[in-house]
Amino acid sequence: MARRRINLLPAGRSQALQRNLLMVAVTRIVSTVMYGLVMMTVIGLGLMSLMWWMGWSDATDSDKLIGEIREYREARGKIEDENKLLAAINTLGEERILWSEVLMNLMNNLPVGITLYDVQSITDGGRQILEIRGTAVTRTMLVVFEERLRQLEWAEDVEAPRSNLLERNNAKFRFRIAVKKVIINNN
Repeated sequence: MARRRINLLPAGRSQALQRNLLMVAVTRIVSTVMYGLVMMTVIGLGLMSLMWWMGWSDATDSDKLIGEIREYREARGKIEDENKLLAAINTLGEERILWSEVLMNLMNNLPVGITLYDVQSITDGGRQILEIRGTAVTRTMLVVFEERLRQLEWAEDVEAPRSNLLERNNAKFRFRIAVKKVIINNN
């Protein structure tokens, strides 16, 4: 049986999600490269200090020493600037909602007999709300679905109007789910 992929997102939103994933990947790559450069700089400075301490360098002249100290301070300033830039880049990826994971998790928890026909993301008072509408074959399936929604780890709060339970069969429903912000693990 061939697998079908159902994309409930508009093309523009799907492209925006792909751009966001690309940004996270680029951020991780830049972060890794920058950490590598910092480590190489620290090791190089340590080796240079060791060589100077052991007398392997001809930097006995005070003018050369002053020049090296100036270069060290400049390098240290550049490293601090790069560290600030890395910190700023890392904060871009923190406290974001990864909608692709949220929707995949939602679809994986969709019981048989539930059909979704509308999925929207709404910002309400600074909170991200996922509003879903659909139909349930029976009221029991609707109650099962609501229980599954409440157990999702990314669901902060599930709002289910009582009007969802009015019809016994082919019940139309609407849920508003407050979505927790996901912290991206950079490890």
